[in-house]
Amino acid sequence: NRNWSPPEILSGTYKVADESSDIYSLGMVISEILTGSVPYDELPLRRMSLEDFFIHVYDGRHRPNLAQAGIPQGVIDAVGRTWFTESQLRCSAMDLLRSFLDFFDDADRRVAFRRSIQTMESPPASPALEPQQGSYDV
Repeated sequence: NRNWSPPEILSGTYKVADESSDIYSLGMVISEILTGSVPYDELPLRRMSLEDFFIHVYDGRHRPNLAQAGIPQGVIDAVGRTWFTESQLRCSAMDLLRSFLDFFDDADRRVAFRRSIQTMESPPASPALEPQQGSYDV
């Protein structure tokens, strides 16, 4: 799907993904997890040609807005390193992991991150999945 595809795959420069392509896609998946939104879902993708979409992605005009979702800057910086248009500038998976571990090593940052996640809207629970009183009796 083009929403998670790196610029080099969209452009046809590379036909097969490599580690840096996977890192870009991983950053998009992390963005989706953090925001609850598919990357680029605000763009009119059904009416947008692949070429127009590529231009938005390739020139860096458009990236998921994690700040708008209330994600702390340290997490934004770490994920942002996966989205460089030039694949050789993207971080490695190990660098991304280290960035997250460094960020979450600080207690205040963990609390801020939890608060940002808690403020996100979550879908209402299905009545069928809500525990009923006494349902845990054996």
